[in-house]
Amino acid sequence: MINISQQLNIANSPWNATKEPNLSTHALPDSLQSLNFSNNFLTSIPIEFFNSCGGIDGLKSLNFSNTKLSGSLPTFQKFAGLESLDLSFNALSGNIGSQLNDLRVLKILNLCFNHFNGSVPSRFGKSRVLERLELSVNDFTGEIPIDIGTYGNLIGIDLSRNKLTGRIPESIGNLTMLQILILSSNQLTGQSLQAFQVSQHYSDLSYNDITGRIPSEFLSPSKLQTVDLSYNMLNGTIPESISPSLVRLRLGSNSLRGSIPPLAFASLRNLIYLELENNSFTGMIPPEIGSCPKLALLNLAQNQLNGTLPVELGNLANLEVLKLQLNKLGGEFPSQIGGLNMFSILNISWNSLNGTIPSSISNCGAS
Repeated sequence: MINISQQLNIANSPWNATKEPNLSTHALPDSLQSLNFSNNFLTSIPIEFFNSCGGIDGLKSLNFSNTKLSGSLPTFQKFAGLESLDLSFNALSGNIGSQLNDLRVLKILNLCFNHFNGSVPSRFGKSRVLERLELSVNDFTGEIPIDIGTYGNLIGIDLSRNKLTGRIPESIGNLTMLQILILSSNQLTGQSLQAFQVSQHYSDLSYNDITGRIPSEFLSPSKLQTVDLSYNMLNGTIPESISPSLVRLRLGSNSLRGSIPPLAFASLRNLIYLELENNSFTGMIPPEIGSCPKLALLNLAQNQLNGTLPVELGNLANLEVLKLQLNKLGGEFPSQIGGLNMFSILNISWNSLNGTIPSSISNCGAS
């Protein structure tokens, strides 16, 4: 494969389009497969350049990320073999309409970190073979288009940090190959979690206005590794069925209530981060949490938990952060927990603990 960034030494070089020859003057061979001008100072790309590239059927990858481009999205005519288009980290703006309609085999589209506005486009080329859609950190408004669920090859969607509203469309549930879904930092509303049940590896819906309960099977797909539902308006309880593959669970800053289900955490051998802070959980801290051998961060702060601290937390040899402040915990601080030597943060303030501080606490963070 011809790598233009190696052949012409263009990528990651301080090439300024205002001082160097125009892009359209470079001879582009018919055998060209990959064109990478990333991390330069191009500011604009002439129409003639796109017309020339469009006639190269073998061109599969086009990368103009972080090149200080501005203006509207160019129209990509022809480009019969283009599979990957990266225009991220620029200053492109305006609506996305028909500029991509001629692309036949587009699999990867990355337009993140620009200033695009208007609605999220519902069409990405002539066929529906798109696998990765990255539109984060723009100014898109309106609802997520229902047609996104017709792109059955999608494995990754990132629409985070826009101004999207409405519910998550049920059609996303049709994307059986989807592994990564990132919709965080928008204004999504309604009981959107009821809309889809897919076996994602990574699901981030944080910082929205999603309401309702967490569906009973939402956390249970066998390959699920990360779920972030923090900073929403969810209520109800934590489902008792949780994937054994889970590495991170973030449910903080919602309106969840009830007790923390003991059996749900009894066999989570891969769990590293558990963040349930700022909810309305009651009851005792389940001793079963001490059966999560890889747990490094446990945040149960700002709830209504009571009872004593389970000595089983002393089994968490990898625990680095323990936040239990602003609860109703009582009794003495177990010496077993004080003996953990990986601590970097321990906060048990604003509780009703009594007794003496165990001498083992001096070993915290000793490793």
